[in-house]
Amino acid sequence: MTHVLVNVHTNEPSSVVAEAQRKCRHCNSSMPDHLSDEFCCHGCRSAFALIESFELDRFYEIVQENSDALRPAQVQRLDYRLFDNPDFQKEFVESADLEQQTAHFFLDNMTCYACVWVCEQVTKQIDPNARLSINLASGEATLDFSQGKIALSEFLHKFEALGYAVSPNRDFHRDGRSDIARIGVALFCLTNIMMLAFPEYLGASSLEDRFRSLFRWISTVLAAFSIFYAGWPFLKGAAYSLRKREVHLDLPIGLALVVCFFFSLGHTIIGHPHVYYDSTAAVVALLLIGRWVQGGALRRIARQQSQFLEGDYRFARKIHEDGHEQLQALPSIEAGARLKILPGELVPLQCRLMSGVADVNYSLLTGESASQALQQGDLIQAGALNGSVPIEVLSAEPGFQSFLLHLHKASQDLYRRKGHYLGLSEKMAKAFVYFVLVMAFSVLIWNLQFSAEQAVTRFATVLLIACPCIFGFGAPLVIARAMGLGIQRGVLFRSQKALERLVLVRNFFFDKTGTLTEDNSLLRQARWNDLQLQSLHLKADQLLALFRILPSLSGHHVLAALARYAGAGDCDRSDVRAVHEVFGQGFSLVWKGFDLRIGRANFCLNEAIVDAHALEFSYVTLHGKEILRFQLEDRLRTDARVAVSTLQKEGKQLYILTGDSSERAEKLAISLGLGQDQFAATLSPQQKLDFIATGLGTAMVGNGINDSLALARVEIGIAVANATESLKEQSDICLLRPGLDPLIRAIELSASTRKAMVRCFTFALLFNLIGMTLAVTGIATPVLAAILMPISSLSIFAIAQRWQ
Repeated sequence: MTHVLVNVHTNEPSSVVAEAQRKCRHCNSSMPDHLSDEFCCHGCRSAFALIESFELDRFYEIVQENSDALRPAQVQRLDYRLFDNPDFQKEFVESADLEQQTAHFFLDNMTCYACVWVCEQVTKQIDPNARLSINLASGEATLDFSQGKIALSEFLHKFEALGYAVSPNRDFHRDGRSDIARIGVALFCLTNIMMLAFPEYLGASSLEDRFRSLFRWISTVLAAFSIFYAGWPFLKGAAYSLRKREVHLDLPIGLALVVCFFFSLGHTIIGHPHVYYDSTAAVVALLLIGRWVQGGALRRIARQQSQFLEGDYRFARKIHEDGHEQLQALPSIEAGARLKILPGELVPLQCRLMSGVADVNYSLLTGESASQALQQGDLIQAGALNGSVPIEVLSAEPGFQSFLLHLHKASQDLYRRKGHYLGLSEKMAKAFVYFVLVMAFSVLIWNLQFSAEQAVTRFATVLLIACPCIFGFGAPLVIARAMGLGIQRGVLFRSQKALERLVLVRNFFFDKTGTLTEDNSLLRQARWNDLQLQSLHLKADQLLALFRILPSLSGHHVLAALARYAGAGDCDRSDVRAVHEVFGQGFSLVWKGFDLRIGRANFCLNEAIVDAHALEFSYVTLHGKEILRFQLEDRLRTDARVAVSTLQKEGKQLYILTGDSSERAEKLAISLGLGQDQFAATLSPQQKLDFIATGLGTAMVGNGINDSLALARVEIGIAVANATESLKEQSDICLLRPGLDPLIRAIELSASTRKAMVRCFTFALLFNLIGMTLAVTGIATPVLAAILMPISSLSIFAIAQRWQ
């Protein structure tokens, strides 16, 4: 029987589709030439398998019927057990009774009604009694489920597998209806004022004076509602500015609204034909809409960042009473729990040392890299970095209260940690407010000698046409969009400084192992010293059993390689003590009474090393005698050559800093097209730090704890996707996807951000320069000014949100 694969989107045989253009079977996006798979990414493979397992192939038909396009599925998390924790659920889960609960969360990456349909169908497959409702526009989702039957994590894990990133909606109780109500009132008042003013615009001379007066007074009441209710946020900001004697962006807006209203009210009382109720109502409506859209954009970006920054998804290694270890969600760790912290790991919460001695440092919290020696019973603060030995600690607080869970909030990053662009925009906005006020009152005083009406008219025109808010919110919108685009491209900017300065970096320093090379190294040229094993009455199988437990003692890549070399089998967990890791040198422990060392020759071997070739190997020794000699296979990352070539074309200087041997470092440098002066080998962490002369215009790209000192020296620290958690906490930029291609995307994004910021500032300056000139000379009227002001705000919003 012949099987013909059919593309689910086009119903054409796969061979025909392949000849034209290969498409991903899930998202239908074009496949890169170097991929021979049927899916463009692992996320699409998982999503397709899940849809197929639930027999929901109708999903692809709905997509095709609606001419919608799917995005490649991107899996963000692999574990949702934390979402079952009652303490964690308090912020986004409501309980109607002991059984029935309602969870509020966001589903990102949804593009069409087919996405909604498949999520609803999956929910019914898991639990027929559960109910899911989704707002496609905002991504807000509400799930009614029974906690006693099926855990919340079961549902969320399936949504994640479909490619819809999940994040808790902690603001579901926030009443945003007041903002919508103000916009509604402003639009209602505006449309009715325009309708009442329509006869006068047409010059209807037949309109009786009593109706003209009635319409005018009705417009007065509507304008009052528009300004003093709908526009209250602007008036409140202006009042706060006057009370605190501080410049605020709402000051000229509030002043202009009040002046225009009372100017029009005076004309209404005396029967003057010119009033500006419709213009002020339009200003209020458009500004409210602009701020509402702006706030939604910033909240959406902050939510995307929170998936990576918040730390809600940390796990701690808990030791149970029977001695076995288990990774457990940090918020579910109770006070008094026994935890194990490996070398190079962060201490997740405040605790007391149970083992003999330890050395920790607080570089993450204080910036100082000096270590502190601790004794049994000493208190260790959350955020400390464990040194060279595995330690056991006793938690002194519940995990949910851990300082680390609140260390990096996305919203705080966006609003509090202001970079140069945001600071500059705020300074320009405040300076422009001063300038506008001075110009407005100068115009008022100057024109009073000609006519009071002319003076007030031009005074109001200057206040209305000036738009300091385009200085104020243009920069935040550009920053927010840049950070959102970064996440889509596999880059997490942890500070605005990193986003702004990355394009200016001239010198890049790269760690070798796990950064330029794959982190799943394999042993090669492994040679056992059988004579030494016999003399010590040992067998290789005994050491292989020991190798299998090494990853539980430290996360070092050499220990992981030894465990892979040992393969599956029995593990020897007995007689292991005095574990100690010397960063950049090796690893030691006492096993069955032997002093066992793993690492470099000068660390492991007692005798003087005269053979230079011996330095190219790593060793396993017992009492200083060689037991196993091996090399690690360096497999260059598939995108490393392209990334290095791209950086060199842009005029960047690249350097490799490694603790590996000179021969292997040179071989790697040559394969990447780097010169003899562009790599340094056999470096300790301190020597890596010394190699970097200055931090200005430099960046360090690494993945291990031995790179932490170098990251502290450079201007921008970059942690690759497989980096340790402690290094990610210390870095300015985290690459969320494997490889170095996200680094190139980050540099491109940094350059585009600078260009977008320049466009925003240029537009703001030109608009206000032209507008102020028209207002001062009397060419512009308050009506024209009121129309141009919101247009300028929406224009700067479009400029800030639509760049690529």
